[in-house]
Parts: sequence; structure tokens; C-alpha cells
Amino acid sequence: MSKITPLDFKNIRNTLFQKGLTHRELDELEQIATGSLFESGENRGMDRHEADQLVDTLRRHKSSHAFSDHQIDLISEAFAKHLR
Repeated sequence: MSKITPLDFKNIRNTLFQKGLTHRELDELEQIATGSLFESGENRGMDRHEADQLVDTLRRHKSSHAFSDHQIDLISEAFAKHLR
């Protein structure tokens, strides 16, 4: 199963920065994703289910972060592209 590792996440950050997300927004996204990215052992990294959950949480709890619907779509696309 494909996973997003911490190194992969850095590449995703760069992609999202090029698409207009700020460093502050990317730091917020990394903080939200940290639990999945830095798990220990073979669970380390974010799998498709965890990525989908993160995106779903962003969509359902818009008042707890600064991401627009468009930015959430960009995040979802970046995760999906890596997890193909």
C-alpha cells in the first residue's frame, strides 16, 4: 500500500506552495497531518484512508482552520496524485 512519508509530504508542500498556499497554511496542514506522518514502525506515513479522513475533516470543520474549499480541493488532489 502506498503511503505519504514525511519526505513525500515535503514534495507535496512544494506543489501546494506553487499552487498558492502560504507557508503558514502549509505549516497548519503539516500540523494537522503530523499524527499520521510520524507514526512509529510500519504505520509511519499517511495511507489513502488517513488522507481521505484528513480531507473530510477539513471539509466538515471549516471553522477550525483557514483553508478555502478550493484549497481543500488542491490538498485532496495532491494527496490523491501521490497515492495512485
